[in-house]
Amino acid sequence: MIMGPVFDRKEAISLLDAYRGNGIIKAITGIRRCGKSFLLFELYKKHLIEDGVPSSSFVEIHLDRKSEESLRDSFAFISFVNERLQAIDGLAYIFIDEVQFLEDFVAVLNDINRPGRVDIFVTGSNSHLLSSNIATEFRGRVSEVRLYPLSYKEIREQMEYSVNDYLVYGGMPTAVLAGSENARVKTLEALVRNVYIADIQERHKVKDEAVLGSVLDVLCSSIGSITNPARIENTLRSKGRKIADDTVSAYIGYFKESFLAEEAKRYDIKGRDYLDSNPKYYIEDNGLRNARLCMRQIEMTHLMENAIYLELLKRGFLVDTGMIAISGTVDGKRASLQTEVDFVARKGSLTVYIQSAYMIPDKAKEEQEKRPLLKIADAFPRVIITRDTAKNHYDEDGVLWISLESFLLSEDPFREEI
Repeated sequence: MIMGPVFDRKEAISLLDAYRGNGIIKAITGIRRCGKSFLLFELYKKHLIEDGVPSSSFVEIHLDRKSEESLRDSFAFISFVNERLQAIDGLAYIFIDEVQFLEDFVAVLNDINRPGRVDIFVTGSNSHLLSSNIATEFRGRVSEVRLYPLSYKEIREQMEYSVNDYLVYGGMPTAVLAGSENARVKTLEALVRNVYIADIQERHKVKDEAVLGSVLDVLCSSIGSITNPARIENTLRSKGRKIADDTVSAYIGYFKESFLAEEAKRYDIKGRDYLDSNPKYYIEDNGLRNARLCMRQIEMTHLMENAIYLELLKRGFLVDTGMIAISGTVDGKRASLQTEVDFVARKGSLTVYIQSAYMIPDKAKEEQEKRPLLKIADAFPRVIITRDTAKNHYDEDGVLWISLESFLLSEDPFREEI
């Protein structure tokens, strides 16, 4: 029985429906415990049944369950599916949870995928599912639906939850529903320790959990800051931990692969090209980040930036960190200085340049945030998101000012009339 609010994940269901019956394998990916299984086996199944699909038309397999561990063997899996299909007339819907546990899953899914006879939906908590090599092996017959932790809008549609709650405790469903602050923290701590760290250790045979955790701690502490493996190595060495930068690179790759961390590349806005080094890293959920750091670094400026970055991803944007040269003075001499635009967000024909500024206490801070935006030559929207903008508005330079809450709750904050 489902207790408490049910988050309907309307956007994800709409995407799944758009791919329905197209002969292509549908892969729901995302960090573990963000709601992929619930989306597929509860919400989407209910949606299909309400749309007229007989309840007998489903083949459901949970490969992360001990009771179904034998089905991880490719031949046992194929035999089981073929046997079940004999009892189903018409189109069969095959739902597979945590497909990465299936032996040789690419070949197996290609083998059972018979358009017109089956429609295959899988979940996976490993980005290796959609790597370039895997996509090639699927011969283009896979569509990804990326699921993230709950957005602020999804939560607010079902329950009371303040923006500060969202910045501190994030959007992992089990944590949001935990109720008390203490229960939320305990839930998040357990997820990081017993699910994500444990998964990475098991999958990649990492022996030293302490060093792995230290790399994650640095990433969590430095969200929104330019970094690289060498800097992280130096940081850890200064604290007495010896680790090679290639090991740091490997560990960062593990965090990205498991969807725990996201990388934002640096983009030269004027040169319209990517810079090769020093990306930024963001954590998939503020609550997970804060719990990993024992709730000791609740820095609202960084948490707001992390939340904006994740919200842009949830809305389907490709997001980079922008760099642009402006004229300045160094040691009394005129010079070209590199300044930063927090986010360059692209979706289709739309590009948006965004600054995240928790507070704008005075005119000097306002000019500091606007200066890089005003150096951009094109006509795409330029936006400053603050925590306390009283009313969304365009200023005399055409810069859109919006509040964080308005940005998180709006259907389309960059196109709406003010």
